[in-house]
Amino acid sequence: MHIKSKFEIEFYLEHILSRKWRVMLEKLRILSHCLRIETGRYGRDRIDRQDRICTLCSMELEDEYHFIFKCHLYQDIRTHYIKKYYYIKPSLPKFVTLFESPNKAELVGLSKYIFFTMNRRNEHFNLLS
Repeated sequence: MHIKSKFEIEFYLEHILSRKWRVMLEKLRILSHCLRIETGRYGRDRIDRQDRICTLCSMELEDEYHFIFKCHLYQDIRTHYIKKYYYIKPSLPKFVTLFESPNKAELVGLSKYIFFTMNRRNEHFNLLS
């Protein structure tokens, strides 16, 4: 998913000083994550793009947008770390606005959301194995 609109250094790179939180945002931005939109692209068991459905909710394509705004299994975490404005009536422009926010608190909240939801996602898959 393309979320960079300007060719310049991103605000979060200079303003989120905690490496732990900055790295979470970086990984999602550079597509270095375990969401099915990416994992289904590689290896012997490639999956057609439209078939990379979220294995947690089975509702739709598990991409960054679904992960941040829509998957109902993360709703409790979402309401804690992301402003209601973004996820009540989610849209692609709001998604881009959130990632490009010059508001440090919003970006740290987004980073924490990514961290805790990825942990929940990994725990779910560890229970299945």
